[in-house]
Amino acid sequence: AGTAAAAAPAADGEQRAGGLRVLAQLQALSVSLNVQGGAAQQLGVFAMRELVTEVSFLPEGGMSVSGQLGNLTVQDTSTVAGGEYEMLGLREGAQSLLTFEYDSPAEEARAAARAALRCDTSLRLRMSSVRVSYWHPAVMRIVGYLQEGVLGALMSATASTVVQVARSVLADGAEDASAIALDIEVGSPLVLLPFEPDSSDGLRGDLGSIAVHNSLERRTAAGPGGGGAELLDCIVVAIERMQLSALLPEGEGALEATGGLSQMIEDVSLRLSVERGVGASAGRATLISGSGSELVCTCSKAQYDLLMGVVSRNLAGGGDAASAPPPAAGGETELVERECEAASTECDSLPTLSFRFELPLAMLSMLGGADQPQQLALVTMHRLRLTYERCGDGATS
Repeated sequence: AGTAAAAAPAADGEQRAGGLRVLAQLQALSVSLNVQGGAAQQLGVFAMRELVTEVSFLPEGGMSVSGQLGNLTVQDTSTVAGGEYEMLGLREGAQSLLTFEYDSPAEEARAAARAALRCDTSLRLRMSSVRVSYWHPAVMRIVGYLQEGVLGALMSATASTVVQVARSVLADGAEDASAIALDIEVGSPLVLLPFEPDSSDGLRGDLGSIAVHNSLERRTAAGPGGGGAELLDCIVVAIERMQLSALLPEGEGALEATGGLSQMIEDVSLRLSVERGVGASAGRATLISGSGSELVCTCSKAQYDLLMGVVSRNLAGGGDAASAPPPAAGGETELVERECEAASTECDSLPTLSFRFELPLAMLSMLGGADQPQQLALVTMHRLRLTYERCGDGATS
C-alpha cells in the first residue's frame, strides 16, 4: 500500500511564500519473479517495507530530499527444493536499512558556497549492517531474469538514468566549482559464500565499517616552476576491521567454542582517496590512490579444502544443476588476447586517470595437522605496488 500527500499553501510562512512539501509513504511492497508456468515456478521474491520519502521545494528555488527504508529482502525460491533462503536482508540486531538526506540550496546560496570554496550541495546516508548470502548460479538466474523483455528494458533505462545522474553530480558541474559534500557511513556488511545453497558451511566475510567523506582543497600544481593553484575535490573511502573466516563442518578442524568459526584474516583496513579537479582545474587528471594495512592470512588444510570447494561448487557453478552453459569455444581466449594487447600500449598524451595501490606486507601461513596444527610454510611478500594510467588517446599503462 502506498500513500502520497502534497502540502497545500496555508498560514505557515514557508507555504505562504510558495513552498511545496511532498510526502510519500510505502508500508510494504512485495514482487514475485515468476518464470513461464505460473506461481508454481517462482524464481524469487523481492520485498521492501517502511519506505518514507519527503521532498521539500523551497520558494527561493532550493530542494531537500530525506527519507528512510526499513528493510529490503531478496528470497531465492528456486534453488533449494521445497524451501527458500534469504539472499539479502538485515543482520541480526539492525533496526532500519538506511536513512538519507540530500540538500541543494537555492542558486544564490550555492554560488556563495562555491565562491568560499565550499561544497554547494550535501548528501548524508546511513546504512545498517546487511547480510548477503551469495550463491552464484541463483544470482545469475535473477540477473538474467531482470534483463529480459519489458522488465529488462525498464532496468536498462533506470541504470542509464542513474549513470547520467552520477555523471552530472561528479562532472557536469565541475567547471563551475560545484561539488557535493559526502557523509556516508555503512555498517559492517556480512557476505556469506556457502558450500551449498542450504548449507551453513562456507566462507564468512565481514567487510567492516565503511565511511566516505570529502573536502575541497586548494593546492599548488606540480610541474616546472610550481604551476598555478588547483582546486580539488578530495574523496576518502575508509574501510576498517575487515575479516575473513571459515565455517567448517563439525569434525574438520572446527572449534567448538566458536561454533565452527575459524579465523583466516583478521582486522584488515583499506583507505582509498580520489582527487578530481573542479572549477578551472576540471581538466586535471583524476588521481586514485589506495593503501592497506598488513595482510596476514592463516590457512589450514581444512580451510583450504573448504575454499576450493566454495570456488568450484559456488563461484564456478559446479554445485548447481541449473547453471548457465559454458561460453562458446574461443570466446574467452580472444578476450584475453585483446586485453593483453590493450595493456601493452604506451601513453603518448597526458593521463586522464591515474590509479595506484600499495600494501606494505602480505603474508600467508599454511598449517598442517588436525589436533595440533603446525606451520608447514610461510610465504611473505613486501611492498606490493600496482599502478595504472589511462591517457587521453585511449592508451593504458
